[in-house]
Parts: sequence; structure tokens; C-alpha cells
Amino acid sequence: MKFLFIHCTSDLYGASRMMLRTISKLISDSNEVLVILPSYGLLVDELKKCGADVIIINEDPTIRKTYLKSPIKFLSLIQSVVNSFFKIRKISIQKSINVIITNTSQTLVGGFVARSLGLKHICHVRESYENYGIFWNFFEKFLLANTDLLICVSKAMMNQFNKKTHFKKVCYVHDGFPLDEFNPVEDFRIKSFKQKYDLENNLIVGVVGRIILRRKGQEVFVNAIKEIIHDIKDVKFIIVGGCYPGNEHHLEKLNTLIDKLNLKENIIITGEINDIKTVYASLDISIMSSAEPEPFGGVTLESMAFSKPVIGTNIGGTPEQIIDDVTGILVEPNNSFEMGKAILKLINDPDLRKKMGYMGRKRFEEEFGFEPYYNKITSHYKILTK
Repeated sequence: MKFLFIHCTSDLYGASRMMLRTISKLISDSNEVLVILPSYGLLVDELKKCGADVIIINEDPTIRKTYLKSPIKFLSLIQSVVNSFFKIRKISIQKSINVIITNTSQTLVGGFVARSLGLKHICHVRESYENYGIFWNFFEKFLLANTDLLICVSKAMMNQFNKKTHFKKVCYVHDGFPLDEFNPVEDFRIKSFKQKYDLENNLIVGVVGRIILRRKGQEVFVNAIKEIIHDIKDVKFIIVGGCYPGNEHHLEKLNTLIDKLNLKENIIITGEINDIKTVYASLDISIMSSAEPEPFGGVTLESMAFSKPVIGTNIGGTPEQIIDDVTGILVEPNNSFEMGKAILKLINDPDLRKKMGYMGRKRFEEEFGFEPYYNKITSHYKILTK
């Protein structure tokens, strides 16, 4: 089988890593995989390492909020969709593609190309549309009309769709990760990381993920720290990740907030870190601070896989991952006071941290392994392409 994957970015965040794992296994199962990306990035090299063919088209046919801010910007999106359609259609013919898979539902072109060539189109829904208002009414119809199967990353994301119209085309499959990705990290790597950021002899509490205020909630995390800073000692807080190109103002606002709250000595923003496993291994407490629904955060699962207790917000797919007061703590979104209380509770109770970390790892092993995930999605692929 010859698969074409279309993806909206070349970073190595959650959706990209999930696609990379899936493609690697598809190739090891004797399939051929071509990946279309909008630009060069870390993901390109990783895909090539596992045997995928990669083509960069220098187009971005993906809905982003910036495209919705003015008619001119929206027209540039339409132009990108048109340009990428002809490029990807030509490539699909040349490569004799059998099925097209769009890795995130905000990338618009896959269904058009598939329809024009009489191919099946599968789309992974990794996004929440809770705050898209009336736009979602139209976009839901677009997705259903241009896709043969929508595979949502969680029940919460599946339930965005109208049950009367989606039951044949929409399903959900929880992401799953290979256990061998989460073997213990060598002590020298952890020591080097802690030395670099002056974290030695401190408890470490951190948020990992792209810096997008409100969406990822780093500002809620910062405000939560302000709530508890006078009640703790020997604790450092880290924010790991960077901004999507064009969104650098989120980092500027975050730094302004940290300065305003006089927390520069307590919070470290590391930027992008390639060795993310060492970050997880170094944390004592992991935070999923999203103030908007997190579809099914890979950060939460990866933290659990490294036996870290996770404090997450009680929206989106996160409650499908964290069992409250067992593997972690669920708090109300955009509530810095409640998040601060949860952080303080775990800081002051090392036995509880250890117990929750152990139970999180156990739940990860039992519910979120890669093989069950892969078998489920490939069974959907096979049924659709028979």
C-alpha cells in the first residue's frame, strides 16, 4: 500500500511525533509512505531516518486564526489551498498513491485531492473547535463532506460532531506510545540538563509544549506560581517549548507577565529542547495547564510513561487520561488558584507524588500502548481501502 500523509508543520511536537511513530510502523510492515510538509524542520530528518519519502511544497493550506482576521489573509489561505492542490495532485499521480491521510483536521487540501483522483481520504481530528462559534457549523459539514473517515483522538473530540450525522464517518482512537520509548534516562543526561538550567538541588515543576497563551495556558501556570511562591522553597519552575513562527508575541507577553509578578528568579523558559525525554525524567511534577480543551495531550501520556504525577485541566481529552487523585489531579481550567493548591499539595507530599507516578505509569502500560493504537487505526485504514 502506498500512503500519502499531509501534515501542517515540520516540528516535533505531539501530532508530529504521533504521525512519525505510525509511519515508522507502516514502513516496517512493508508499506510505502510519502509525507507532504509545508516547510523544512526537525521532523523531516526523523521521517527520512525511518524510510519515508518527504516532499516540501512551501505552501500552508491550513486554517490558522491569523487567516481569519481579515479578508485579505483569508484569501491568502484560499490561494495556498489552490496552489497546494495542484502540487499534491501531481505528486499523488506520479507516486501512484493509494490512500491520502491528513494528519490534522485543519489542513484543508487532502479531501480535494482524494476526490479528484477517486481515492479514499482519512483525516485525524486532533483539534478542539469549542471556541470557533458559528464557523464550526460550516467546518463540520466541510469535514464530513470531504473525508471518508474522521479518526478523532478522544471521545471529547468525537463528541464535537453532530451524532445524527457523524455515526458512520466519525470514530475515536486514543493515541498510544511504544513502551520502549520510555526506558530510564541515563543519569548523566539528567545531570547535564539540571546543570545547564541551574536546577540542581531543587524540586522541578514544569509545563512542556508549544507556547500559546490560553490554548496551552502557560500564563495560568505562571499565575499559579505567584499564588504559592511564598509557601515554598527549593523549587524551580520550568516552561519548555517555543512559539510557532509568527506567534512570538505569546512569548513576549509571557515574559512580561513573569516580570510583572517578580518571578524571574523562579521560572526558567528553556525554549525548544530536542532531548525531551530528559526533560520528563528530570521533572518531579508535570503540568498540563491548557485553559482551552486539550484534545488528547501527548505531554500528559509521556509524563505518565515516565512515572510523573500530572496536574491537568478538567476539559477536553485530559479527563480520559488522568484519573483524578489516582494518577494525578484534575483542576478547573483557567483557575490559577486551584492549580496552585494542587501544585502545593504535591510539592508537600513526596509519597503522594511517588504513588501517583507509579499509578500513572501502570495506567499508561495498560491503556495507552502503541500496538493497540496501531492495530485499531490500521484496521480502519484496511476496511476503508478494501
